[in-house]
Amino acid sequence: MEDILRELLEGKIDIPTAKKKLRILNIKKIGEIARLDIDRAHRIDVPEAILAEGKCPEDVARLATEVAKENGYALITRVKNTGEIKKENSR
Repeated sequence: MEDILRELLEGKIDIPTAKKKLRILNIKKIGEIARLDIDRAHRIDVPEAILAEGKCPEDVARLATEVAKENGYALITRVKNTGEIKKENSR
């Protein structure tokens, strides 16, 4: 982030470019499963949602855990069988 701000202060990039670069820093890649927009709720007042449809329960649980670590909660949509997704114990 410091590099982006330094480039902005030095006039090497403009404000829209700096905003775009900063947004990319908020994307968290979880293996090959998904890219999560961790800061979405703060930026646009709509939380990141995890689409469960088509994912195995273990992957959904892993994604939910990562989002909850960052935001304190996780929103999961299109879950067919909630019994298949088990909450992991915090360590």
